[in-house]
Amino acid sequence: MSWQGGIERVATPRLVLERWDPERHTAGLIALNRDPEVMRFIGAGRPAARGDSERASEAIAAHWARYGFGLWVVSAPAHEHAFVGFAGLAHPLWLPAEAAEVEVGWRLRRDAWGQGYATEAARAGVAVAFAALGLARLISCIRPENTRSQAVARRLGMAIARARLAHAVDVWELRADRPRRAGAGVTR
Repeated sequence: MSWQGGIERVATPRLVLERWDPERHTAGLIALNRDPEVMRFIGAGRPAARGDSERASEAIAAHWARYGFGLWVVSAPAHEHAFVGFAGLAHPLWLPAEAAEVEVGWRLRRDAWGQGYATEAARAGVAVAFAALGLARLISCIRPENTRSQAVARRLGMAIARARLAHAVDVWELRADRPRRAGAGVTR
């Protein structure tokens, strides 16, 4: 894995992760968030309205502007659709009790599930968080019934740190000093 021009563009063996640009990526987010299966464990568990996705796209860009890191658009050149979703690092501002933390997250098109893209993109996020940003730990907020995301978290080496039943999510964590699986390294 390598990053070029800071952390705004990261390349993995099969993916290109680029800084979010609302002008280029909002249409893909709208399509992604319209899928009921994709949104099953997100927010209210139903597809997002166009306006909600447009505001989310602007919020992703605003996070980059404020913090210098954020969610990347995930492109898989070998996939039928180049835009397969997003992944990366962000403060979970939607969960005030955890807003000071940095979350590694992912959301992919349903036709991109089961190919290891979420794990590959999330590993890039973990590597950037620990090697480039110098963070000591990361979290992921995952609903207990979301077994697919739990599997990604386990492959990253994460474990449940605490249950947040009032918010219907468990908070998973990974510490920088905890050994991770192969493939988490970064080269410049």
